[in-house]
Amino acid sequence: MAPIRRHSSPVRRWRRGIFTDSLTTRFTLKTPWLDANCLQVEWYGTPEKVSTRNEGITSPATALAYTVKGTCIGTENYVGDDEGMEELITEEMLWDRIPEVDGAERASTYYELSARIYARGQYDDALALAETACDIYDGLGASAPSEGVAQAYSAIGYNLNQLKRMDEAATAMSKAVDILRQNKSPIALELACTLGEWWYSSKKYDKVVETMHECAQEHLVDGNELGAANDLYLVGCAERKLKNYTKAIDAFKEARILFKRNKEVIQVARCDQKTSACLVELGEGELALETARRARDVFETGHDHQHETYALLEFGKAEVLLERFDEGLGTLEQVLSVISEDEPKDFELIVDVESRIAKIMRIQGREDEANEIERRLSSVSDALGEDEDGSDQRPTTLND
Repeated sequence: MAPIRRHSSPVRRWRRGIFTDSLTTRFTLKTPWLDANCLQVEWYGTPEKVSTRNEGITSPATALAYTVKGTCIGTENYVGDDEGMEELITEEMLWDRIPEVDGAERASTYYELSARIYARGQYDDALALAETACDIYDGLGASAPSEGVAQAYSAIGYNLNQLKRMDEAATAMSKAVDILRQNKSPIALELACTLGEWWYSSKKYDKVVETMHECAQEHLVDGNELGAANDLYLVGCAERKLKNYTKAIDAFKEARILFKRNKEVIQVARCDQKTSACLVELGEGELALETARRARDVFETGHDHQHETYALLEFGKAEVLLERFDEGLGTLEQVLSVISEDEPKDFELIVDVESRIAKIMRIQGREDEANEIERRLSSVSDALGEDEDGSDQRPTTLND
């Protein structure tokens, strides 16, 4: 939300204020009784913890709402100069202001209203206001402030994301990122990482690879190895979806090195688990088995049961690849017993595992049992359904 007035510095300061029932209450971050663990400032799409020991907050975007233990207690509208008094801007005042202003100031007002309404969870209305702001900026042509245009596009993206319109959300966010990169904005990298995740959810895997490779390089230049590791992990997941298994393994290996250097043990194991899945697809059964076993050992030791189940699945697939059908069947049945108890149930995963079990049963000559499984699964597949164009519109997750 573009503030009505603002510092040129990204650091906002709050000098005074006592909590009241007003949604526009100003408050000081020096309040002695406020526990830092219960104060949270929510940016447009980015929650961020704030320490009460600091006077100010540096953030890539203007704050939307302040929450204490989940209760909204304020929204950020205006920050005066360091010595001056602060002005409270209510939502009603913003609506009244619209007929009085035009151009970029009018667009900024619509954007701030959009942010207020987004904070209340009214995403359709917030989207309409953000789109209005964007239309006004478009009408200004080259004279439109690039920061305001980027804010409007990112707001459109965040609202579309909340409305589960992932492809459109990613397209809007990509426009914001392009503008911010051109201006060498320090917040471009953060939004680009968000964009990569959205491209993944919308199944645009080639765009994930392009976006996250660039993010990884920027993170490495900044000395942020964990950021680069997470970027490379997402690159590997996208390459795997594109069936570029060798490239996926390379990305997972790079991520693994960085995670290991930073003692992120569970993340190292996640890289091994995904690498094992790729090795199965490449027919490298023995190496896949050993890599999956290594991941299982870590997850079991860390009591990370969800990821342990995924590693066990890759272990079972590797056993089948090596024609150890009895062992593989037992492993897959173990996986099935776990995922069948999960809530909510991942029926796509259940169908995948049971289909593999049916294939093993056919190899073992257990035709009747295999036929019964496939009969049941056909009903489940029908219930899962597809869109009219035949495409599965379920968002893709990193566990797929």
